This record gives sequence, structure tokens and C-alpha cells, in this order.
Amino acid sequence: MFGIYVRVSEVGEREGDSFGSPEEQEAAAREWAERHGVEVETDPVIELDVSGATKVNERELGRLIERCESKELDGVIVRYHDRFARDVIEGALALQRLHECGGRLIATASGFDSANLNSDTRMIFNIQMSIAQAQRERNREARLRGSQRAAERGLYLASRAPFGYRFVDRQKGGRKQTVGGGIGRIEPDPKTAKLVKKAFKLRAEGESFERLAKMMGVAGKSSARAVIHSRVYLGEARVPSERKGEPTVIRSAHEPLVTEEQWERANVGGGNYKARTGEWADQARAGGLIYCGSCNRRLSVGRAGRPGHHFPSYQCTQEHCPGPRVGVRMSNMDEFVNSLLAYAVVTQVPEVIAVLAGDDRYQRALDAVEQARTELETFIESVSITEIGKDAWVRGKQAREGAVKIARAELKKTPAPPPVSKKRGKLMTFEQSLPSLERESNARFIARIVVKPVGHGRRVSVSERVDVYFTGSEQRYDLTKFKAPPVDLSAKVAAS
Repeated sequence: MFGIYVRVSEVGEREGDSFGSPEEQEAAAREWAERHGVEVETDPVIELDVSGATKVNERELGRLIERCESKELDGVIVRYHDRFARDVIEGALALQRLHECGGRLIATASGFDSANLNSDTRMIFNIQMSIAQAQRERNREARLRGSQRAAERGLYLASRAPFGYRFVDRQKGGRKQTVGGGIGRIEPDPKTAKLVKKAFKLRAEGESFERLAKMMGVAGKSSARAVIHSRVYLGEARVPSERKGEPTVIRSAHEPLVTEEQWERANVGGGNYKARTGEWADQARAGGLIYCGSCNRRLSVGRAGRPGHHFPSYQCTQEHCPGPRVGVRMSNMDEFVNSLLAYAVVTQVPEVIAVLAGDDRYQRALDAVEQARTELETFIESVSITEIGKDAWVRGKQAREGAVKIARAELKKTPAPPPVSKKRGKLMTFEQSLPSLERESNARFIARIVVKPVGHGRRVSVSERVDVYFTGSEQRYDLTKFKAPPVDLSAKVAAS
């Protein structure tokens, strides 16, 4: 049984005789199979808009080769060499994998068949890969030159105009386009350009991104930040260059909305913002364990309260939190965590006692992976295919590979021992080191605490609005019987 592989680098609007459509590539493969009396799979593997330079293992082609290696398929049929790959190294490595596992690569248009692989046919294959790679590179250079020439003519190379601009004289395939698609020149939009100019002015005066977003009507502070940081409003255009990640900058590509001075002032603006010092985060005894019940993201340590009466709190700062956002006073949460752990020790909660006794779950999970991997390697090296048969060998190998995957999945779910705090090495007083030590200790026992919203202005005790998950348990802890322990509970904990 052979697999059919079909690939098209760029579909776009290509058509006609020069375009090897997926249907034509598939038909050529099936015709070859019929003439040579071999079976092919019903469904071909088709990849559209995928470059031949993409690594084989990052394409569906890699999955086909893996199936050949597991003896599920006898080989891969393509129409041309360059459908298989357009990179000398990737093509050669993929061919070698097929050859080593006994699979065949068939290129129907050129008559290449790796069943007849020798020094001469391999040389021809490598030459054809070189030709394919050279053609791909020439195509890319032509596109880059075309993009740069278009930008120099004042065309904006994107499907959407930046906020504050609009398209004029849009073109597609050399023809004028009235609506949608293509590229064209851009000019300031009469309505939104005014908002962009105002946003730069306000940001230079210290306005927040949240308020700028509302003023411009864009989606959130990240969009407002992108507007202020973008140099497109200085009239600059960026086009791809031969060096990836280093685009060519074309100045005066279109009419600017702000001056260089206005752009610089806005980008150093921000009002009374003060850089985070981590002073309050260092005080958090439960930092990293508290999660928002609305968006399930970790809460940050921040400042709450009114001017002159601020206090540290755990609070949700996620921009796209569906809400309502949650927040809880740090002192209340830390006191709850300490009381809960003390109560859990006295009442012998299994997960907590396991940690106190020396939790070796992570090491046992590591050992299980090593044992499964050793069994797989031993099977491959010591069991002969000729003795037990190909089918039995493949089944045995697959079963052991499955055991390795299961062991690795369990290891992934098992929490690793937390690293020692980096601040342990810093010179500090005992009192200063306590929050960090308690934070590391709490993380050994507690996997996460989810804080549920209760509504603005309502006062609810921490134990009534949280779900607690101890390390090693997927079930939330039942807090219905939990009560804050008496003051002298620490003596009982020490005795335990």
C-alpha cells in the first residue's frame, strides 16, 4: 500500500497548464499505480500553501514517512521531485529515511524510483533537489524585489490598511480592485486619522492605554499600544529582505500622521507610571498559587484601595478576562492558606501527609519513563523480525512505544520539586526571608487556589469563595468542615 503526497506552495489565483493542481498531481499518482499494479490509499495527503523548504517533520509528509518506517505503508508517490522537497538537505534526509526502512519514493513525472537507488540515481536525485532549491530561491528573490519595487511606488503591502488610513487605487493581479483584496496606496482616513493624532498627543501627556483604546474605539489596550509603537504613522513602510527578521525600511512611503518628535514623546509618555520593584510581590506567602475563577489565569500581586490607604492584594490583570475580575486582600488569603495547611496536618489530609513524608512521585514518574524506554530499546535491539515475523515485531514495537508515551504523559502531569528561591543566596535578615520560605513551602502542599467572584462591595470570607486543590489530587478539597484553627494549633502541628 502506497500513500499519495500532493503539495502546492502557493495557491492564490494560480490556474492553467503551468499550475500543477492537486487533482492533476493525484491523478498522475493513481495512473502510475494502476500501470504498475500497486495499491494506493483512498485519500491522498494534500498540503496547500506549504513551502517545499519546510522541514519534513513539520509537514504531513513526515507522518507519511513515519508510517513507512512502521511498515504501515510501502512508500510515497509524488508527481515531481520538487513536490517531495525543495531543499537539498531536507530532501536527502527524507529519502534516506525511506531507503533505510525499505520504503520507496516514486516521482511519476521523472520516472524516479528509490527501489533502484544507487550512487548514480542518488546523484541525479540530489541534482534535481539542487535545481528545485535554486528555483525556490529565485522565486523568493523575485517576490522580494517585487515587494520592494511596489513599496517604493507607494503601495502598502498588506490586506488591511493601518488604523487611521484607508486604501486608494487598490490593485490585484495588475488590475484595479474596487473592494476587498489586493494592495494599493494608502491615505489618511478623514475620520480615524484625527483619532490617531489625538492619541499620540494624549499619550505624550501621560494618558493610559486603556483610555486611548476607548477613545479610538479599538480592541483593548494592546491595540492602542500597537498604534503608539508603530512607525507606520511616520510614513515608513517595511518590506521583507533577504535576511529574515531584518526588513528593509522605506521612508516617506505614504503621508505621515505624526512627526518624529510627536512619535518619540508619545513613546516615552505614560504619566505617573512607576516601574515595579517587586516589593509587595516579595511579601506574598501564596504567590503563584492563586487563580482567577473567571479566566482561570494566575492572579498578580498588586495595589488596591484608595489613595493614602493602599494595601497589597492578589488581583486579576488579564486584559481579556471575561469577568467579573476577582481580587482578594493579600493578608486575608495568606492567613487562610496558613490556617488551612495547619488544619490539613492535624486532620491528616492524605496529600499533605504524603508531602511531609517525602513526596517521591516525580522521581517515580521519571523511573517509569526510563523503564519503558529501556524495554523499547531492548526489544528493537534483541528481537529479530525474521524469527517472530514482521507483523508481530511491529505490534510489539508499537505496544512498547505506547507504554513510553503513557509514562511520559504521567510525568508531564506530575509536579516537579520546586526550585530553590534565587533570593536564598542574597544577604537578608531572617524576617525578610520568611515570605520567600513560606511561599516555597506552601507550593509543596498546594497546587492551586481558585478565587470565585462574589460581586462588587460584598464581604465574604476567603474560605467561602475559593476552591483549593492540594498537590497530588485532581479533586478540590472539601472546605465545608474547615474552620480557622485555634491560636495554639501550631503546637499540635509540631507534635505531628
